[in-house]
This record gives sequence, C-alpha cells and structure tokens, in this order.
Amino acid sequence: MTKGLIISYLWLTALVGWSQSVEPIQIGNEPDWPLQNHLLLFRPASWLTPSQAFAAAKTSPTIRLTKQHLNLGLEPNYVWLYFKLMNTGGAQTVVFQLDRVDIHRLQCFRRRNGQIDTLALMGDAFPFSDRPIRINYFAIPIPLQAGEQSEIMVLLDKRDEFISGNLTLSSSDKFLQTVRLDTALIAFFLGMAGFIFLFNFLLWLSLKDSVHLFFMAHLASTTVFVLSSLGYGFEFIWPELLYSNSLMLTMLSALWASTNLFLMKRFLGLNPATSQYAKATTWLAWYILILSWVGCSIALYQQQQLPVFILKLGEFLLVTWIIANTILVVAIFTEQIRKKNEAAYVYVAALSFTILGTIVYTLTLLNVLNGGHYTTNWLLPGFLLEQITLAFGLTMRYNRFRQQNLNLQLDLAQERNQTTTQVINAQEAERRRLAADLHDDLGGTLATLRRRLGDLRLRLRDPMATEALAQLEPLVQKSTYDLRRIAHNLMPPEFDRLGLRHALDQLVQSQPMRPTRFSFVVAGQERRLPLDVELNLYRIISELVQNIHKHAEAEQAAVQLLYYEDYLSVTVEDNGLGSQATKKKEIVAGLGLKNSSLRAEYIGARLRRDVTEAGTLIVLDIPYVTPSHGSS
Repeated sequence: MTKGLIISYLWLTALVGWSQSVEPIQIGNEPDWPLQNHLLLFRPASWLTPSQAFAAAKTSPTIRLTKQHLNLGLEPNYVWLYFKLMNTGGAQTVVFQLDRVDIHRLQCFRRRNGQIDTLALMGDAFPFSDRPIRINYFAIPIPLQAGEQSEIMVLLDKRDEFISGNLTLSSSDKFLQTVRLDTALIAFFLGMAGFIFLFNFLLWLSLKDSVHLFFMAHLASTTVFVLSSLGYGFEFIWPELLYSNSLMLTMLSALWASTNLFLMKRFLGLNPATSQYAKATTWLAWYILILSWVGCSIALYQQQQLPVFILKLGEFLLVTWIIANTILVVAIFTEQIRKKNEAAYVYVAALSFTILGTIVYTLTLLNVLNGGHYTTNWLLPGFLLEQITLAFGLTMRYNRFRQQNLNLQLDLAQERNQTTTQVINAQEAERRRLAADLHDDLGGTLATLRRRLGDLRLRLRDPMATEALAQLEPLVQKSTYDLRRIAHNLMPPEFDRLGLRHALDQLVQSQPMRPTRFSFVVAGQERRLPLDVELNLYRIISELVQNIHKHAEAEQAAVQLLYYEDYLSVTVEDNGLGSQATKKKEIVAGLGLKNSSLRAEYIGARLRRDVTEAGTLIVLDIPYVTPSHGSS
C-alpha cells in the first residue's frame, strides 16, 4: 500500500518537476512579505527528521506554491514546507502564520550556519499551552538577527484528513494589528449573538413559546461551532483534548444541523397535518444529534489519532447526513412555499445567508477565491445574518400572535359584554314583570282584603270578633306597605322620566328607620346619564343599601350623588362593623358586591371599596361619556 502511494506520488510530482531552488524572501521594513513563489512543498510518505527534511528539500520532487492559499484536500502523506529568509534590516522578529486550526502536528525548524533549532512544536496533538504564541490559529515567531540568512522548514501532519489554510509572513506590528482586528470582529459577533439570545429569552419568559427555546439552542450551537471553527474551542474549551479538534468541529457542525431541523419544524409549524415531512424531519434531527454525541464522546475518550477506517466511516456518515439534510430541507421549503406559508420565506432567506457564506468559504478552500486572513472569517457574516433574520422572523411571529391574541381578547370581551347585556336585560324584564304582577295582582288582592275586613268588622256585633279583626288590619296594612316597597325597588315608578336622582331619593325615604337611619345628599348640577346606565347605578346602590341593612349593623348610613364637571361620583357609606365584620357576613356581603362590580364594569364605572374599623365606604365614579352597550 505504502509503496503504491509512493509510486503515485512520484508520478504526479514528475509533472511538476524535481527539486527546485527558491530565492530567499528579502526581509526589510515592510509590514508583510508574500510567500507565493518563495515556498516549496514536498510530501514524503514516511517520517523525516529535521536534517532529513532539509536534505530532502534539495533532492526530492517539490512543488512551488504560486498562491498564498494552501489546499491539499485529503492528504495521505506528511507535508513539508520550505522557504528561505534574508534579513536586510536590523534585528527583528517576523511571524509565520497558518490560519488552519486543526493540524495534528505543526513543527517548525530553522537552519542557519549549519545548525538546526526548533522554533515550534504544536498542533492539536499537543496541549494548547505548548504554542509559542497562544492564539486561536498557528503563529510561529521567527527571530532574525541583522543580516541573517536562514532556512525554514515547517511540517504539517494531518494524514488522511483535509489540509488547507492561508499562509502569511508578517512583521510583529502587522501581526498584532491583525490580532486586534480579529478580536474586535469576534467581540462584535459575540455581542450580536448575546443580544439576540437575551431578546429571545425575554420573549420566552413573556410568551412561554417553546420555539424561542429551540432558537436559543440553535443560536448557542451556531455560536460554539463558529468560534470552534476559528480555533477558540481548542483555545478555551478543550485545550488538553488531544487529536480531537477536527472531530469536534465536525460534530459541532452536526449539532448545528440538528438544532436547525428542530427549530425549522417548530418555526414552520410542521406536523403530520401540515407537512408530509414532519416525521422525517424529527427522525433526521435525532439521527444527526445522536451522531454528534457519539462523535464528541469518541473525541473525549480517544486521546490519540483515530484509525483510518474510523475516519472513513465518519466521512461516510458525514456525507450521508449532509445529503439527507439537503434533500429534506429543499423538499420542506418547496412544500411550504407552495402552501404559501409565510414563515417559510423568512427561513429560506435566513438559510440563504449561511449557504452563501459556506459557498464563499468553500471556494476559498479550493483556491477559487482569495480568502485572505483567514478563510473561516467568511463563515461569520453568513451565520450572523442567519440568526438576525431568524430573530426578525420570530419577532414578526410574536407580533402576529400578539395581534391574534388581542383580537381574541376583543372578541371575548365583546361576547362577554353581549352576554352581560342579555343577562341584565333579562333581569330588568323579569323585574318589570314581577313589579307589575305584585302591584296589579297581589296589591289589588290586599286592597280588596283590607276593604272587606273593614266591612266585616262593621257588620259583626261580637266585641271579641271585632277586636280580632282590628288586630288583623295593621298586618294587612304592613303587607301592603312592604309590597309597595318591594315593587318600587324592583322598578321605580316613572324611572324613565324622573331619572336616577328621584329614584334614589324615594329609595332612601322608603328605608325603615331601624336598625339604620339613611340620609341622601346631592351636590352639583344634575346631569342625566343614558337610561341603562342610570338603571344599573340604581341597582348597584339598591344592592349596597340592602347589604347595609342585613350585614353592617350600622346606626347611620348615607347615599351621596356628587356631580362633577366630567363625571358623577356616587358614595355609599356607613358606620357599621366594617373590618370587624364576621367571616360569614363578609362572604354574604361579598356576593352582592361581586354583582355590583359586574354591573359597574358593564357601564364603565370605577368601583372602590374602603373598609375600616369605623365602617365601610364604597365609591362609584362614572364618566358622563359612557361606553355603548348592545341589547338583545
């Protein structure tokens, strides 16, 4: 197998040429220096020592890199890079950079004056702390003395995996400037992601809608994936986890894909009734999620380079879920757009940014575009615009649901208002009927009974019978008085014409002197309210008066009408038990107050109740311009 790879390698490199010489890079006062056409690459199948590598650079087949971006694809061999430096200025330090973040071994050696020294020994096969410059990608400081000429050899070991990256050589000042720009870019990304996360967390607290939980999970997985693809995962999260950076990055991309499917299902409202792909979406999301868990578990417990067959299996599973995910997403969007699901348009727009960023990123890896420093930066705007678009879509969704909720509340309030109107109208009709029946039928009967008792008493000559009849006459008179009072309370006579003030005056005057003495006070210029409002006010005050008689044990009480410029204030107060009332009386009185509150709400009045040891005060404020009420 190895022999076949070597023969193939020799045959391919023969097309390029055997060992080539390169001119040294002239290091002066420039901020950076191009590496293209100054860098040789050769790929031996076996391990070389540094001295063997320097010798092989002059005797083995080499490739001269004509671009600043390195793209080798799935590389089965060791990769060595060779270039020369000639310092034409004073002593300084230059920095060689490779922005790929998941090389297993990256070693850098320098030969000068026949001596070889090690400048760097790092990669994800070593702890992050071993890096000479502890940043998220590979940076190697190369100190140069004045007039020094050096040969540099860099080993890239990531056999049977993908190797690519942007190669640069810059001064220390330019390198620090680049680091500051990178930090500012990441800080902006994290700030935007944090703001979007917090905004959706507040929406979830307000709405308790699980779609915001799915979005926060997707946003978190996206943020971790993007930061890890930039090397911050190995720097801050798993700095001691060896040989696992590539696998962790792949599994984090799978985690992003699974949370995207879960969110898309909830965002688009997919279920068996709305989409034929609802179950397939759930199954694929769980498949990818479990795959990512298994891969991350392998990375956690397998602290060595994975066997080739595991890498091949992982590659097959990765390609499988990518193809399945692509086909399923396209099918869902096609279906939902045909159904004119507005949420699908938003989601398509969001994913288009990620797809565009991924395409640009892929083209930079393939050397079709110049990605600059560093290629993974192209992922940032795509993912960020995706999250902003989805957050905007969730905001639109929230506003739509909020409007629907308001409409439902308005419909419910209107229905409740209509129901209240029907109940009150039915009560008033029944009261009118009862008042008429009491006055016309029972009242007439009592009047006839009283007249006949008088006639009978005149005819009887037995003193005892006459005395007995005389004792019955006061009872009949009281019954007649009570009947008139009840009929008056049910429906005051000529209420339509005389109005609230006259009816309340009669109500107070008709109250017995014991146990409570009532008074009636009117202040201000009288103004008539709509008939249904005055009638409901009368019912409320009548109920409060009855409560005082039955439960307050008050000596004095007062009903007041205070006509202000914009509203009428009605007060009913007593000096009864107040807060000393027993629990039973409070419950019974509360039933009447609840009915009064319902009527007050119906006519748009504000009802306040103040209970103290000195008694009870109830205030009703009703504006002159009152809401209209339907009738049935």
